[in-house]
Amino acid sequence: MNSVRQTSLSLFARISMICGLVAFTGCGGSGDPIPMLVPVTGMVEYLGKPLAGAAVSFSPQQAAETGSQRTSLGRTDENGVFTLMYNADYEGAIIGSHIVRISKLEGTDEEPGGEMLPSKYNAQSTLTETVSADGTNDFFFQLKK
Repeated sequence: MNSVRQTSLSLFARISMICGLVAFTGCGGSGDPIPMLVPVTGMVEYLGKPLAGAAVSFSPQQAAETGSQRTSLGRTDENGVFTLMYNADYEGAIIGSHIVRISKLEGTDEEPGGEMLPSKYNAQSTLTETVSADGTNDFFFQLKK
């Protein structure tokens, strides 16, 4: 049964990453106007240590108000530090409340494993943050089991 659960989580993680990549790169040539963006940076720790190679996403909660549903994405470096990108050309995130998801797959690029982090940080995220127009927007996430 545990193998079925792990396979399901692994499949979900792969699908999530593909969806994120599609959203990140866009369809190209759409001509959609870029909304007002502000820089967003941060750091992720897991069990008290920097979490390298994790995907971080900020998804707007009030898509109707902002006029955009585009999720901003980032990846943590070896120190757990990330910078969000709206798409391949524009850095930052839309102003407002966001659901934050943090995902880290076990294994390697050649043989990815299942999700390393508890689902409360990704598939069933309970994390929220507000990106403000006049703030520093530098967030720190301390993740636990």
